[in-house]
Amino acid sequence: MPPETGPASIYKIVLNDEGNYAICLSAWDLPPGWAEAGKSGGKTECLAFIWNSTRSRRNRAPLPGPRSS
Repeated sequence: MPPETGPASIYKIVLNDEGNYAICLSAWDLPPGWAEAGKSGGKTECLAFIWNSTRSRRNRAPLPGPRSS
């Protein structure tokens, strides 16, 4: 395993213009259209943050479709 992807690697959470999260190694430059989301850490920690953030966002979002009165 290359050293930059070992268990002690530091990742950063990134977010694109469409609201999609991803992680990348903190040493990498971000591609166009992506920005840092303000959180970094181990891979498991970053993935857990994304999972919890997207679950929270889904729970707050109104459901699509017509509303019954």
